[in-house]
Parts: sequence; C-alpha cells; structure tokens
Amino acid sequence: HLLPSRREQRERAEEKEALSSGHGEFGDAAGFMPEHGAAVKEAPEEPQIRELDPPQSRLLEGLEVPGLPEHAVAVAERLHSARSAGEVLALGARAVEAVRVETDSAQRARRLGQLAMSLQLLAKQATGSKRLPILRDKRLPPMLTTLGDHMPGTEVWVLPAAMSGLARLGALGSGNALASSAAMAADTLVRVAKDRLDDLSPAQTSLVLASLAVSAELSASKVGLALQQKLVSTLELRCQELPPKSAATLVPALVKLRSSGGVQLAKGVAQCIVQGEALPVNEIASAAAGLQALRSTPPKLLEMADRAVHHQVHLCTPRAVVQLAAALCEGGSDNDTFKDYLMPAARSFLLDFGPRDLCTLAESFAKASAAETDFIADLADTLQSKVRDMGAHEVSVALLIFSPVSYAVPELIPAISQQLKSLVDELSPKQLARVLRGLNACNVADAPLFEALRRRASQLSHVFFGTHAVSALVAFAEAEQVDIGTVRTLGETILRHLDRLSAQDYIVVLTTVSRLPADMRLVSLPQSFLEELLQALRQRGYGDWRLDPEAVLHLLEALRHLRVEDEVLLELVCDRLPAALQKSKTSLLLMVGLLESLGDLPSRSRAQVAAHLHRRRKLQSALKD
Repeated sequence: HLLPSRREQRERAEEKEALSSGHGEFGDAAGFMPEHGAAVKEAPEEPQIRELDPPQSRLLEGLEVPGLPEHAVAVAERLHSARSAGEVLALGARAVEAVRVETDSAQRARRLGQLAMSLQLLAKQATGSKRLPILRDKRLPPMLTTLGDHMPGTEVWVLPAAMSGLARLGALGSGNALASSAAMAADTLVRVAKDRLDDLSPAQTSLVLASLAVSAELSASKVGLALQQKLVSTLELRCQELPPKSAATLVPALVKLRSSGGVQLAKGVAQCIVQGEALPVNEIASAAAGLQALRSTPPKLLEMADRAVHHQVHLCTPRAVVQLAAALCEGGSDNDTFKDYLMPAARSFLLDFGPRDLCTLAESFAKASAAETDFIADLADTLQSKVRDMGAHEVSVALLIFSPVSYAVPELIPAISQQLKSLVDELSPKQLARVLRGLNACNVADAPLFEALRRRASQLSHVFFGTHAVSALVAFAEAEQVDIGTVRTLGETILRHLDRLSAQDYIVVLTTVSRLPADMRLVSLPQSFLEELLQALRQRGYGDWRLDPEAVLHLLEALRHLRVEDEVLLELVCDRLPAALQKSKTSLLLMVGLLESLGDLPSRSRAQVAAHLHRRRKLQSALKD
C-alpha cells in the first residue's frame, strides 16, 4: 500500500514530460519535482502550445549547418544539449558504430551529419587547457576516418558542415596521431567539394570558402587552391543570394583571402549584410571590423553597428567590444557611443582582454577623440601584467598610444622597451617607424636598443617605402642616435622613392638634414642628395604646403642652415605667403619666427624678400594684420 498507484505514476510522468519540454532535457525544473510518494495537487487543464519545430537560429547556436533537413533537426538538438566535450565524443562514437551497420542512405547521412556537427562543437570547446585532451581523445580519429570514407556518397548538406568542423578543430596541424586521420579526411572532403560544387547553395558555398580560409592545410594542395578559386568565382555570380547571416560569417574569411579574391567579394557581401536587420550584435561587430580592414564598409553597416551598440551592448563579447570600437572609430561615430556604451563595456571586460585588444581599444578611442585619461590609464595598468605576451604590432602601438599616461603607470614603458629588445628582428618597416616615434614620445634613451633598431633599419632598407625611410631618419635624428651608415642607407632609400613623396616630406627631410653635423652630411649623404631634393620640391612647388606657415618656416630655416640660396623656392614661398597668413590662425610666436627666418637669409635672398614687400601690398597688409 506504500507504493504509488498507477494513476499517481502516470500523473508524475506527464508532469515530468511537460517540465522537460518547457525547460530542456537538463533543465533546472527537474529539481522541483515532488518527492516520492508525495501528493500531487491537480490543476485545471489548460491548452498548451508546443513548439514542434524550434527556430534554427536558437536551436543551432554554435553550429553552422546551412541546408539542414528536417529529419536531422533532432540530432542537432541532441548535440546542442550535450553538457561537455566527453558527451559529444560519446555521441560521436555511437554515430560511428551506427554508420558502419546502417544500410539506409538517409539514416547514414543523418549520422554523418551528426559527426560533422560534433566536430564543430568540439572545435568550439577545444580552447585553453581543454584543447589537448580533446585532440588526444581516442574516439576522435575514427570520427574523422568515417567522415572521409563515407563522404562521396552522402547528402550534400553534410559536406560544408564537415569541412567547417575539420577546419575549426585544427586537427591537421596537431602533430600527433590525429593528424594522419585528419589529412586523409581533408583530402577526401576537398575533392568531393570540387566535384559537387554545382550542388551547393550560396550559403553552403560560403561556408566551404570560409573553411578553406581558416585552415591553410585544406587549401595547400593544388586541388584546394583550384577549389578556392572556383568558390570565389561562384560567389561573385551568386553573392546577392547569400543570406545575411552567411554573409556576415564569411567576412573574416575574406580578410584572410584579401589577396585571393577577398577584396573583390567584399562589396557584394557587404550589401547582403545590410539587408539583415535582425543580426546579433556580435555578428555585426565581426562583419564591420572585417569590412573595415578591407576598406569596404558601407555607411549603413556602421549605422547598424552604432544602433546595435545602443540596444545590445549588454550582449557583446569582449571580442565584439574591440571590433565595434575599431570599426566605429573609422566611421565617425559620435563620442556618446564610445563614452556611454563602449567604455563601460570595455571596463567590465578589462581582465578578459589580451595585449592586442588593449592596444586596439586605446588606439580606437584616441582616433574617435573619446580617450579619457582615466580610461587609457586603466588600459595601461591592465597591459602592464601582460607585457610578456606582446608581439611586434602591440609594442609599436603601445609606445605611441600610452606615452601620455606613462606617469600613471611608470613601469609600463620600461617593461615594453625590454620586451622590444627581443622583438627587434620581427619588426616590419611600418612597425619600425612607429616604434621609433613611440620611443621618442616616451623619451627613451637606450643606446643598445637604438643600435639594434639601426641594424634592423639597414636590413629593411630595401623594402622601405619612402615615408618609412623619412620617419626613421627623423626619429633617429630627434633621438640623437644617428651614425654615418644609417644616414647613408636611409638617404639612398629616400632618393629611390623621391617621386612618391609629398612636398611636406621633402621639407621634413631638408629640416632634418640641416640639423645634422656638417661633417656627417658630407660623408654620409650622396653628393647629389640636396640638389635632387630641392629640384623635386621645385616641381611640387604649387602644392598646398605653401599655405601652411609652419611648413614655410621649416623650409626657410633649413635653407638658412644649409646656406642655400634658391630664388625659385623663395619666389614660390613669397607668392602665397599673404594667403597663408590670412587663412590660418598664425600665432605670434610663429609670426616672429617667420620674420626672423626671412631676415636671416643670405644677402641676395633678403633683397628678393624686400622686393616682394615693396612691390606687393597684400604681403604688407597681411603682416600688419
């Protein structure tokens, strides 16, 4: 008589089923079930609406399976409810056994799709300390082998999902026993994708292309390269058919493929993205940052990003906050978006940011003119504990961006300078130029460090742009860390790129060279250096630089120090000097320096200036005003 009756058992089973359907298989509602033997109060029956086909956007969160058939939705739901990587691997092992004995093609395709989705979920969980245990699990190689063996004859929707899972898992470069199984599966997947390219939908095609971009091993073979080119050509023709979500997912791949068709696809993909008004904020952030890197960001996408920040900033991941800041700082978003939304979100994620994230945030806020000193100091303080993880790019940005707050974190700049010594040989030309400017901004006077940087400048001189050589020469001169070899190398580089430099660059070089010791100029610079530089400036004499009094002042000072009398340049300067003085808000100190430079010119040049003063009333009026 202590056992529950059949009616009570049936009522408890129905209530448990209702709770499970409302809260999921592992919902917390199971903890509120009545105890064994307790009476259950009957409630009046109410009509219940059960969602038979849950929306895939909610169901497949973390899974990318375009074209998923209805008969495989239950499999995806079961995988999505798995609580751990071990449970996913166990389900995958059972799917492998089922594929071996399955005779029905539809059921086999469903099991293979389960394996493909399992790889995607495992890739999502294989981060940090969990990565090695997952890649070393003995159940993973049979999953890859089974996919490779049965892929040629299965349904087409399994192929993109399998390639995406294999690429994101990173098993090809694992360097263990898993790599051989992954390599065999990858070869089969690529060949099948090439043969069945016409059967893929635009969304599936974009997922295959994204997989090739993520994994260099997939596209390393001749077949992979040919497939990549065909995918780009196909998407060029069918880009307008891409769903907004698939287009947003494709953008990071286009950044990696910028030299292999990514740039030419960017515009069409951007138009597809702006049609999706209901995209999540994290996908909008990824798309906006990627298209910004490709220089193809439509204004409507920036409006979408700004609106998403205002309404969904609480849903942003740390990476999305960085991406939104980097994209909106280039798009001219107002300061309120940065100060009222992105700044509080960034403060809440400070400990989650890596060195590159911190540097990107600081640089983005500075570009947007929204960099508050306290916020930049907080970023610098967080970066101090992560200096050892900084690379060449982070160092080149940090020295410039955090120099104004170096007083608040006094140990940061010395630590970055020490880290820089181990990264000198990794600096690119642009990074080297930025590092030199940053060291000068921070007043770093480390002779061994500058010696290593001079060696690096000599090594990179053959790949320098003209602007890089100009920046390096100016920085070394300002730091008083120049030698004959460096000046000669940079001078020759500047002459090679003379036609590509602007008039302002010519003036900067003349000013820098004029401040070098005379004996160093004679020994280090080519004999024709000054004459070629002056001739190039004469040819660019009708530019906007003549309307900049500061540029004119630097030019006159350089001519005076070099003891050069150039009637053509002086005529060009005096001709536009009245307009320069009237248009710009020239300070009194700048005016005094300009008059002093005109008065210190050699006698023949002074006579030329005097003739201008007496002949042109506009110049007299401008000086009086």
